[in-house]
Amino acid sequence: MLQALLDRSWQRAGKNLRDIHGQGRHLTAVELSDRLQGPRWLVVATVSSDCRPFTVQVDGTFYRGRFYFGVSDPCSLKARHLARNPAASATHVPDDNLVVTVHGRAQRVDVSRDGGPGIHRVLVDTYRQRYGPEWTDDAVTSDSIYFRIEPDRMFSLDLTDVRKANRA
Repeated sequence: MLQALLDRSWQRAGKNLRDIHGQGRHLTAVELSDRLQGPRWLVVATVSSDCRPFTVQVDGTFYRGRFYFGVSDPCSLKARHLARNPAASATHVPDDNLVVTVHGRAQRVDVSRDGGPGIHRVLVDTYRQRYGPEWTDDAVTSDSIYFRIEPDRMFSLDLTDVRKANRA
């Protein structure tokens, strides 16, 4: 399913993106899933009521081909934006070698029952890795709300080999 999304996204990409991401620089679903283990910083873009873009950094988790993230305050600007208009994009840039971008719709998730049987455990483990042992099952299901980005398009750019070749 993730590979089909990546292939479909690649086929619909414009010339500039295909030129930059070409030459074997985009990852397969297996490679992408391997590279996105554990906590990930995401920059999520939402749309304001007057159609202005708004970006915010969030803790992200990649699980079963989807990015998940939490919002600690249900009244926050990003939560209000997503309630009104679920259009969202997110980008993960851990370093100069990897970029992952997804465009789609943010869907609210009840982590105690949605997103497959393991998403609650995955989120607890992710937050525990980043913030310590105080992140328990109760901490994840407290006042925070959670979203999953249902992707329309997803792209990856891996420059690891290019950068190694340039250093040699």
